[in-house]
Amino acid sequence: MWIRGATVLVCCWLICWSICSEIQAQDNQFREVIGQAQLRLVKVSGAKAGNVDGYASGMIVSADGKVLTTQGVFLDGNQVQVILPDGRTLPATVVRRDRRLQMSLLELGVPTPNYFDLEKESTAQQGDWVAAISNAFKVADKDEPLSVMMGVVSLRTTIDAKLNQRDVAYSGPLVLIDAITSNPGAAGGVVLDGSGRVVGMIGRVIDSSDTNTRLNYAVPCSEVLKFIRGDTETTSTQLANKAVGKPLELGLKVFTLSGRSSPPYVDRLVPGGLAAQAGIQADDLIVSVAGEKVTTVSQYIAASEKLTDAEDVVIVVARKKELIRALIPAATNPTTIDANSTTDDSSNTSSGSTTEPSTVAGDASSLDALQGDFWAVSSVARAALARIRPCVVTIESFGGITATEGVIGGIRKQGEGNTTGLIISPDGLVVTSLFNFARSPRIITVILADGQRKMATILGRDLSRNLCLLQLQDVADLPTPEWVPQNQIEVGQYSVSLGVGYGDTRPAVSVGIISAVNRIGGRAIQTDANISPANYGGPLVDIEGRVFGVCVPLSPGGLSSSAGVEWYDSGIGFAISLDGMEWWIERMKAGDDIFPGIIGVTVNDNPDGAGLKVVRTVPGSAAAQVDIQKDDLILEVDGVPLTTQADLMKIVKRLTSGHKLKLKVQRGEEAREVEVSLTPHPDSQPKSLIPGLPPLEELR
Repeated sequence: MWIRGATVLVCCWLICWSICSEIQAQDNQFREVIGQAQLRLVKVSGAKAGNVDGYASGMIVSADGKVLTTQGVFLDGNQVQVILPDGRTLPATVVRRDRRLQMSLLELGVPTPNYFDLEKESTAQQGDWVAAISNAFKVADKDEPLSVMMGVVSLRTTIDAKLNQRDVAYSGPLVLIDAITSNPGAAGGVVLDGSGRVVGMIGRVIDSSDTNTRLNYAVPCSEVLKFIRGDTETTSTQLANKAVGKPLELGLKVFTLSGRSSPPYVDRLVPGGLAAQAGIQADDLIVSVAGEKVTTVSQYIAASEKLTDAEDVVIVVARKKELIRALIPAATNPTTIDANSTTDDSSNTSSGSTTEPSTVAGDASSLDALQGDFWAVSSVARAALARIRPCVVTIESFGGITATEGVIGGIRKQGEGNTTGLIISPDGLVVTSLFNFARSPRIITVILADGQRKMATILGRDLSRNLCLLQLQDVADLPTPEWVPQNQIEVGQYSVSLGVGYGDTRPAVSVGIISAVNRIGGRAIQTDANISPANYGGPLVDIEGRVFGVCVPLSPGGLSSSAGVEWYDSGIGFAISLDGMEWWIERMKAGDDIFPGIIGVTVNDNPDGAGLKVVRTVPGSAAAQVDIQKDDLILEVDGVPLTTQADLMKIVKRLTSGHKLKLKVQRGEEAREVEVSLTPHPDSQPKSLIPGLPPLEELR
């Protein structure tokens, strides 16, 4: 028997040793990659301009002393200095700059045998692990190593420059990541995959009006190489055999009396013009032009100036409560241009728009066939995405009262920009975050996963959980998600947040874990997966694609729909589970607005015995309605004895207005039982921002 027991112990030891060795090998994989990268990265300092910090990170990109970094810190080339990995400080000459790419190329004039080989570009896919290395916040000094942040690839997409808005002037392909790189000094650093190949250079902060947040991103190697070679002015942006036509004259005018920032309502049409032939009418509100959302006159003008008669053009307009899709067909014989006739094969690698970045396939050899649970997260994140994707929608809002708060916690105004939603019933119920609906938009449209655009109306709002319920029009048999039972949600489980508010129709992902349960008065799940206004309303899912909850901004100390938004992309995020909450759906479907509930008493612990002593009763509250008075003792709530204020708070914080509780109250020697219906917390009630008008939440 002892031989059998010893054999079992040896086998168990071998299995544990094998697992530990595998995990250690994975750990060593990135450790080695990071160690090698530190020998190829530098610290850059230069002139400061206004709020732009005068320091950045840099990548050594050649053996003869070329350094790639960001464009913004170099007002005077004589002031640029570079600190090498060994601590030496050298002056640098600016070779070239590119405002569109936000890059600068520096020359050190000394040999640099350790450098990044950008020709071996990483093909890391959505969900693959990456390391972002930079001198964020200028933490590292002299020969100290730079800071490292781990994350995953969220999305490969493109972005257009918007120089008249708050956006940085970057334009072109980019790789969104969920590692936090939107910090001072991070720009110019490197993003690497697990094999040590370069995903791209960390870009400067983009305060994107399309995403309503800041972007954490890398400029991919294809764009970096074009810049280093001096090819950034190349105009080979047309696809081979792409049709080229004449500018399109729609034959419509929009109202401009209120300014270029007013909604694009149709003023008049040219009789027989293209817009009139397509069925567009006066007073229609233009929602999108050729797939591009427009909310202002200036955006409409910019979108219409891009149109040609070479391709079909679809213009979507809102007419009362209906969406109208107007089709303007292409000219019958558009001319074509063959890019291959004027450029050689190398042009395909020098143009960022030649290859759609999202279609780059993963190659096992490019990632050195990494194995193990750590790397399996990449594949399961993609599988989870595929499973939940049909249930995730993009929500657009138009009109309404403009926000006046300005920037909140570093992001743009509340109620602006696209956001995300989750289908929860086949007949078109969509749950989303209340954050983007505090301004009572006049029109709401929802883009389904298959590209269809549908009108939506608000059924109800929940200010306790910062959720909003929408009803889609003209839909049936929509896909719905599977929810993780609340009693099966455990700390440490992998979690993936999804969002489609980033200006792309495909969801961006962020991988993390469940950090805590029963947060914010027992209502919320906490995660360290990055959550921002672009994916508020989107799902937080497990690695099977089941939904933990709906992502929302929340704060223990705030009751507004923007409370907690300052924590976006900070590693502190919250989601609300709807598992087992049929009552919530029925109340919202009935048009009820739900608020945090209160009994309406101020209490102290009773120094003379059991129960809580009433100090004050709020006039008109639930307590006042059942004649609870000062100096009464509240002994029990729903049969639960009370000994401290925390006992009462623990019960009430989980509940909302309308919930009923049974209280045992004692006055003098007499005890009685009363039933109260919680009344709304006064701080959560709608308030008017404009004298003479009703509260914004009532304008619907």
